[in-house]
Amino acid sequence: MTADAWQQNIYGNLIIESNKSDTVSDLAGGEAFSLKGVNKEGNRFILAHHEGGITRVETEQGLQIDTGAKKTSNGGTAMQVTAHTGNLSLTAVKDHVLIKASKTITLDANDIIIKGTNNIQIGGDDIGDTKEIKLIAQKINVSGPAGRQDLLDHLKLSSFMAATSGKLSFVSDAALGMTKSFDIGGMAGGKLGAMAGGAIGGPVGAAIGSKIGEQIGSEVV
Repeated sequence: MTADAWQQNIYGNLIIESNKSDTVSDLAGGEAFSLKGVNKEGNRFILAHHEGGITRVETEQGLQIDTGAKKTSNGGTAMQVTAHTGNLSLTAVKDHVLIKASKTITLDANDIIIKGTNNIQIGGDDIGDTKEIKLIAQKINVSGPAGRQDLLDHLKLSSFMAATSGKLSFVSDAALGMTKSFDIGGMAGGKLGAMAGGAIGGPVGAAIGSKIGEQIGSEVV
């Protein structure tokens, strides 16, 4: 391609160019053709089909794409974006990426990774914003300061620690009661309650059953 083949037509604020050579050694290469224009504010728009394997759309102001306004059916696809080879990348250099749907947003892939440098939030800001969160999998792992473990085991451990530590815990209350009096009925009831609660609800159930049984046993004696 030579510079002699270059053509340019100007229609007011619109410039149409073809066969423009690569005069600035751009990675995109020369322009097979391009549409260029500028508005009264001086903001440029470029649609260029390059020789280097890139078709480029550039605007110095906002870009809005609307589709499906007169689509006859409610279902189906109104806009399809497909990358046949290579990645599909969306980047907000300074601000946010917002995706909204009136019904369902589906992410479908072999692996889905969600990264958050500061925080990852699932659900709305208020308690009433999200009705339910479902986790469905053969195994759900949690990694933290205590290492990696199954989510159910992690929740049991966290609940047991909360029930057996602190000023308001079941165990601290029981220990405080034992320092005041030696209650045989309470001890017997606590043992029976712990056995029954443990059989039903594991460590957390045992702690709750022990506390309830102790109170009942004390009242009976």
